[in-house]
Amino acid sequence: MPVAEPTDPLYVAAKGWYDGWPKDNEETAWQLGLTWAQAGEKMATAGTTLGQVGQTVTTAWADPAGAAAAGKISAHAQQVAGLPDKLQTVGMLVDTYATALMNTKNEIVQTIQSNSGIYASLPYDWLKSAFALNVSSSIRTAVDKEAGELQKVKVQGLNASAKPSIAKDGKEFSYKGEANLEKATGQGQVLGGTGSWELTTGANGSVSAGANTQKGLYAKAEAGAGVSGNLALAGTAGPVALGGKVDGFYGLKGSAGGNVSLQGAQVKADVLLGGKVTARGQASYGGVTVGGYVEGSAGIGAKAEWGIGKGEDGKYHFGGGGNLTAGPGGGGGFDIAVDPAEVGKSISQAEESIGNYGKRLAGGF
Repeated sequence: MPVAEPTDPLYVAAKGWYDGWPKDNEETAWQLGLTWAQAGEKMATAGTTLGQVGQTVTTAWADPAGAAAAGKISAHAQQVAGLPDKLQTVGMLVDTYATALMNTKNEIVQTIQSNSGIYASLPYDWLKSAFALNVSSSIRTAVDKEAGELQKVKVQGLNASAKPSIAKDGKEFSYKGEANLEKATGQGQVLGGTGSWELTTGANGSVSAGANTQKGLYAKAEAGAGVSGNLALAGTAGPVALGGKVDGFYGLKGSAGGNVSLQGAQVKADVLLGGKVTARGQASYGGVTVGGYVEGSAGIGAKAEWGIGKGEDGKYHFGGGGNLTAGPGGGGGFDIAVDPAEVGKSISQAEESIGNYGKRLAGGF
């Protein structure tokens, strides 16, 4: 069970000064780390099998084309053979973050328990408020300390191009690595609109964790290995702007993380071993954008997310969705975005149109 957030009056008062309680679930993070370890074992078996396929092709297809095909298969097998260590490393980073979550929560609980009696005995509200402020400062120190420890984590073994970094806007540790075998892209006219497509095979992984004034203590971990691709379309139908995108993936991937800030809140978790295709569409008119998605999947996986708040585009969003897969499955969700400036402009245009219509109507009498 994850560490429970305190309900003590002192904690409620201190939280009013500083809300440092981590929003992520350490149990979920640990489970994700275990998933990476299990995926590494499956990838090891897949690499061995793929190598055997390459040898079979070399024997059965004895000409230059066969040799070229066998060479690509062997190269892919070598890349897959290196994935188990990479996934183990990502799993280690997720475990490190889960431990940081647990340590931070326990530190907050112990701080509250140690000072709860003193807080209750104080005779005046202003004394209690000052005492709660001091306790909130101790909680902030504990969060900053744990975030600092996350920055000291050393990572080796993903690949030479991957490296850790620290964000400029706060205390954050991040790590990204990828091993894409091949990547192809293209664009052109599709159904009267513009279209683009992309196909990638290989593996990638990233982890970030830390703390700053906007997010508190937060983290995100994600990794994948397999084949992915997408097709994006854009066009218009009169005053309505239309857009859509189709994404497909087969292999292993997953992510977990969350944050809470002054702009809103969001929590996500997504793990899939198998395949998935997602289709998204949206229509915009007068500053209001309505979108939705449907998806089909096959394999073992789970996903849940919700969010409310102001997005980077300056619009206010509310939406959510989820699914659970064990064999063939599917899911869906929605998003509504409102641009205050565009809505105001649309209202002004509507008022002007109504006024002009009124004048024409009056002129007819």
